[in-house]
Order: sequence, then C-alpha cells, then structure tokens
Amino acid sequence: MMLADKLHKFKGLKDVLVLALPRGGVVVGYAIAHHLRVPLDVFVTHKLGFPGQPELAMGAVSETGAVVLNPTLAAQVSKKYVDREVENQKEEIARRTKLYREGKRVQGLRGKTIILVDDGLATGATAKAAIETLKHEKPKELIVAVPVAPEDTALEFERLVNEFVCLERDPFFYALGAYYEDFSQVSDEEVTDLLRKASREWEREGA
Repeated sequence: MMLADKLHKFKGLKDVLVLALPRGGVVVGYAIAHHLRVPLDVFVTHKLGFPGQPELAMGAVSETGAVVLNPTLAAQVSKKYVDREVENQKEEIARRTKLYREGKRVQGLRGKTIILVDDGLATGATAKAAIETLKHEKPKELIVAVPVAPEDTALEFERLVNEFVCLERDPFFYALGAYYEDFSQVSDEEVTDLLRKASREWEREGA
C-alpha cells in the first residue's frame, strides 16, 4: 500500500498507534497498521450536516464531545439547529463507540505517536474535530495520513499537525468517491471485523 510505504519510518516502533476514523478510514487504517506492525484503534467522530444537504459538513463532533464548526456555514443556521444536530450526532457516536469499543473511551494516548487515518479529506471537518480532541491527550506526535485531499485542505492540515502525509493533493478536487474504483459504504460489521483482526495480529506480535 503506497500510503503505508510513506509511513515506513514508524514500522515496528513502540508507542506508535494508528487511530482510524470510521467507517471508511478503518479499511485504510487496517492496511497501515498491518504494514507497520503497530496497534489499531478507532477514534469516533461524526459530521454535522447542513440543513437540506446532510452530506455537506458544517462541522463535526468527536467522541469526547469536542465540536468544530465551519464558521461560514454555521453562521447560516440557527444556534438551535446546531445544538440539535450536535445532540443527534452524539447519539450516533455513542452507538458506534458501544459497538466498536464496548462504550469505553480510547485509552493510553499520552506520549504516543498517533497516526490519524481517514479514507480521504474533503472539508476535513471530522478530522479537525479529532485533532482538536487528541491534542488535549498530549501525544508525542500527531500525524494525519490520507490517500487524497484538496490542495487547500492539505495546506491547512500541514499547519494543524506534526506531519501530514497524503498521496494526492488535488487543486481541482471534486468528490472523494471519484478517486476510488469502489466507494461503497463500509458497514459496521466490516469495521468490527477489521478491528478484531488487527487485535489478533497485534497479539501475535507479542505486545
């Protein structure tokens, strides 16, 4: 996997953790963790949909409750709508956290080199919410790794983290699905299967 190859310097190092943003990010995160021989976990975030355009992210909320808003989009809706959308997405986050991690909060992040992975960035809202939260956990380093991102988003992320790794930075980015032959939605079952598989592989490493 080309993205994993760009992270080769982390292979086999202690205190490296891949955190994937579900659901699609877990597929990419598993491949990276497998290649680097490091553990994999998820970090649950969810976008806040714009009224009438749920695929347009006006922001995101993370599993610890951190909320990041796009000020331009958020200014176009009422505070009541934003608050209601945050509460709705917190319910979905709680559901996913229970499913993926039995409701427990991700542990042991302090002092770690964290590689935050997604299947690509558009506005980057969900990844920004994750970054804001993770910085409070005092990691040693915070790296973001994605296959593709718009050029302007990539430039922004370079300023947010210690290292930003991206295979394709496209100034003419249109839609994430355009960069995949198969961009069908990843199921919760696929996520849990990959997490279990990664856990078994990490146990065999003698961790």
